[in-house]
Amino acid sequence: MKSLFKAFLIIVFSVSLLSCSEDETSVTNIEDKDNMAVNIGNDSYSVAATTSDYNYNDSSAVFFSKNNITASISVVGMKQGKVTLTVLGPNRIVLYTKTIGSQISATNENFSGVPSKVFLKLENFTGQLAINLKGQ
Repeated sequence: MKSLFKAFLIIVFSVSLLSCSEDETSVTNIEDKDNMAVNIGNDSYSVAATTSDYNYNDSSAVFFSKNNITASISVVGMKQGKVTLTVLGPNRIVLYTKTIGSQISATNENFSGVPSKVFLKLENFTGQLAINLKGQ
C-alpha cells in the first residue's frame, strides 16, 4: 500500500512539475513524523502530506489562466480527521469545495472558473493526502 501511494505521489509531482514553467515551492517539515509539501505553479496547485494527528489551516494565492479545472484527490491510510479543500475565484466566489472524512483511493472532479485562492484545512488528520488542481 505504501509503495502504491509513493508511486502515486511521484506521478502527481512529476506531472505538476513538467506542466509548469515557473513554480513556487514550499516544503514544511512539521516534525519527524509529519511532512507536507505544497507546489504552486502556473495553472496548477498540488499538495502531498503524510501526517499524524495534525492540524493545518492555510490559504495560498494561485495563478490560473484556464477556466476548466480538474481536481484529483487521494486520501489513503486515513485513521482519523477531516480534510477540507475550498477553491475561490475572483470576488471570493466559491468555485469548488470538498470535505473528506474517510479514505478515498482517488477521485477526479471537474469544475469551471479561474481559481485565485485555495484554502486547505486538516483537522486532527492522520493519513496520506495527495491533491492536484490542474487547469485545462
